[in-house]
Amino acid sequence: MNTEIGYMTAALLFFFLFIYSLAWVYEDANAHGKTGGVWLLIVWFTWPVGVLPASQQASPTLSQATD
Repeated sequence: MNTEIGYMTAALLFFFLFIYSLAWVYEDANAHGKTGGVWLLIVWFTWPVGVLPASQQASPTLSQATD
């Protein structure tokens, strides 16, 4: 019984996180003058990978690592 409550809580948490991220992306895109609907669809189909931040520092290529 307790594991069912835990699974349901986790599912609801991910659901609300998904909805929140859709709303946030839509509002942020509109605030930056972009088409919010297009970005909403991108996040819809790529979530959760689409909301992960990109690395700010490029990783070195193989040729740079061996120099």
